[in-house]
Amino acid sequence: MDCLTANTWVNDEVINAYFCLLTLRSHMRWEKYLVTGKTMKDMDEDRDVAPARCAFFSSLLYVHLCDKGYSHQIVRRWSN
Repeated sequence: MDCLTANTWVNDEVINAYFCLLTLRSHMRWEKYLVTGKTMKDMDEDRDVAPARCAFFSSLLYVHLCDKGYSHQIVRRWSN
């Protein structure tokens, strides 16, 4: 918790752990939503009710993109 004090940089592992929590929450919401027996058509109609689809990447991806520039291949490799 020392890394969360005011006026200090946040450690990348803290950010990655937070992304993992957000990913878990997103998966749990989708599982709960899908258990209701909704079809894909229902999901399209219930956009305001259906949970948002989210993807979170390691903070290291940002470093790669800054160093090498945007590349579809890099993002594709990190998203698998």
